[in-house]
This record gives sequence, structure tokens and C-alpha cells, in this order.
Amino acid sequence: MARSGDEDANAALLALADAARLSSTDRTTVEELVRLDPRLAGLFIRGHELAAQSHVPGTIFVLAHIGRELSNGVVQALSDGVFDFSKSDGGALPHNETNRNTIATLLQLPPSDTLVTKWFRLQNTFVASAHWKSGRRSAEAIAAAFRELSELLHGRVVGKTTTAVCLAGALVQRGKRVLLVDLDPQASASVWLGVPTDGTALLEALLAEDPDLVPLVHQLPEGIDIIASGLGLTRFEASVAQRPGRDRLIRKALSRLPERWNYVLVDTPGSFNLLTVSALAAADYYLLPIEAALLSAEPLLSMLEGIRQVVEMLNPELKCAGVVACRVKQRANNPREILDLLREHVGDVLCETIIRDNINVAEAPAHRMSVGRYMGRSRGADDYSALAEEIERRLAERPTRSRGERDQERKTANA
Repeated sequence: MARSGDEDANAALLALADAARLSSTDRTTVEELVRLDPRLAGLFIRGHELAAQSHVPGTIFVLAHIGRELSNGVVQALSDGVFDFSKSDGGALPHNETNRNTIATLLQLPPSDTLVTKWFRLQNTFVASAHWKSGRRSAEAIAAAFRELSELLHGRVVGKTTTAVCLAGALVQRGKRVLLVDLDPQASASVWLGVPTDGTALLEALLAEDPDLVPLVHQLPEGIDIIASGLGLTRFEASVAQRPGRDRLIRKALSRLPERWNYVLVDTPGSFNLLTVSALAAADYYLLPIEAALLSAEPLLSMLEGIRQVVEMLNPELKCAGVVACRVKQRANNPREILDLLREHVGDVLCETIIRDNINVAEAPAHRMSVGRYMGRSRGADDYSALAEEIERRLAERPTRSRGERDQERKTANA
């Protein structure tokens, strides 16, 4: 009897667990996770693989990896030894001032925010439960932790990095030359594609009087070019606080890139900070992914209002390439109802393509490639291929003037 695609994917996850040489207890937990939520099973396995290569208590590392879509910078910070584990209790991250400030930076929140306190409470609960449980009880604790992480960052998670990486890969497969610029200090896209940095080189390039980003370009096997980010980029805002024209520094750097790419995609931070504003000030178009599981009008309208202000004050040429619904669960959601709800708020900029929830998308980061390269015959690959086709069609219908034409116009106006 032929097996379904899901059965093949589940068998592949169990094979990964065997290859990772997990303990019998953790192997049983993987079996239960495969039944409960295969996506979390893949993250759990990869978390254990990375934990084995680090000097960090494994349980907290696995939790951080499971939450990589929500707070990916925590994984990198653990790997880099940023945190203070001198008084760790049972593998949990001690709640001291140093660690609190770092977590706040990674979550893009002020240290005093109650959500930072909640993050520490969550990790303590996870370490206490998952460390001493196995099988179904451990799997349920892991799934509960992921749900709480999702709720913790409600309104922040929009699938932006997944869209940036997988759309870049889909465009490459359509024969386009693509540069992906990671401007998020959490470096989710950089970690996904296997080229994380400390962010210092990118920061220095953006601050330079004569910025040159070309030496920072990494050429990846699947054809995507990327400028990688890292935690050092968190210093951008403080570094330019007193600098005139600070919101145009990224425009200056990007405008000096050679015209070797058909598309330059920029992955911005999840919050509407100076890096995000500066990226929008430099862009021709913006694409707004909205995660269906966290769909609500308030964060969407807040983001659209922020973009409207950028258009009004900094970049009147900025156009919307589209709003796309991501991680749509076919069984739990009626896709048509989701599209109708979004259309009420955004009108005809809503993309007809929807990105369905798919295990292969969740597995792709562990393999350091986009979903189209990792699993070309999958719903995830099909959806992003369709999105790439739709975006190309939309941009052809809504062309902008070239950057050179606009720069020449500004020079004439200022003469």
C-alpha cells in the first residue's frame, strides 16, 4: 500500500531522530510529537543536535530552538555564550539583570516589560516539566510551551522571515537574481540560511560615510545572495541618535549596490523601529505577511498606519506589493473567510495566493535552505512559487520610477 506524503514526512522525522542519537526517553518524546505536531518534532530534534554542540544546558537550548520562529536570536545568543549561567538551577536561564536585558533586546522589548518576566517564567516551567517527563507528557509540555511563546509575542509574529527566505528561493527558481538583506538583529534569515554573523560588519557598513555592502554578500548554493545580520545591529539606533538624516542611511547604502540583482528583498525587524522605518524609506515596494493563526485587525491596522506615515514623510514613491495570509490551516480555518476578513481592511492589495501551514516549511531551516530547494514537491513550495509569480505580475502592473530617476529629481530640486 502506498504511503501518504504526511506518512513519509513522519518517517523522515523519526529517521532524523535516530541519526541524532537521542536517548530512548527523547526518542519516545519525538514519537509523541510526530503525532501531536510534526513541526515541533523537527524543531525538537534540531534543538538537541545543536545543544550537543554547545556548552549550554540542553533543555533551555531546546526550548529556545522550538521558539526559533518567535525569538530566534535567543538560539544564537545561547550559542555565542552571551548569557550568564553561573547560578543556573536545573538548566534554566537565571533571571538576573544581565540575562533580562539580553532577552529584552532579543524580544525587542524594554527590560521593564512584563512580557520579559513572562518569558523567564515560561522557560522555568518548561525546563521543570520537559526535563523530568518523557513521552506524551513531555510532548504535551513542549506543545504548551510553543503555544505560550506564540501568545507571548501575539501581534509580532507574521511569518516575515519565512516569507522573505522562501519567496527569495522561489524567485531564484524562476530564473531571477535575488539579494536578501537581513536587517533584523535577531538574524532569523541569516541563521535559517546558515550564515549568521555578529552583525558588526553590517553595522559599520551602514554607518560609513561611503557605504559598501558588496563585500558582505554571501553567495549560497541554492542561488540566493544574502547580506547577513546579527546582534551587533541592535546598536544601530543608538549609534545614529544624533545623526542628521539617520532614517536615510539604509537608503544610501542600498542605492550604491550594483544593478546585478533583479530583486533586493529586505527582512526587517518585527517591531516598527528605526531599522524598519529606514528600510521602508529605502524601498520601492513593501510586502506585508499576516499570520492567519494570529489574525486580528489591531496589529494590521497599526502597521499600515506606520507605513502610511513613512510614505507621507519619507518615501512618497513606496507602493504596496501585497498583503499575504500565511500559515493558513486548511482544517482549522476557512481560507475564504480569512481572505474576506483581510480584504475588508486592505482592499485589492490582498494577494490571491495564500500560504498554507506545511511541515516542510518548518523543516527547511534545519537544512539551511528555502522550502522550494528543500522539498520542491510540497504544498509549501507550491504556495511560495505561486506567490512569486503573483508578486512579479503585480510589480509589472505597478511599476515605480528607477532609483536613478528619483535621485536625479532630488538633485535638481535641491540645486
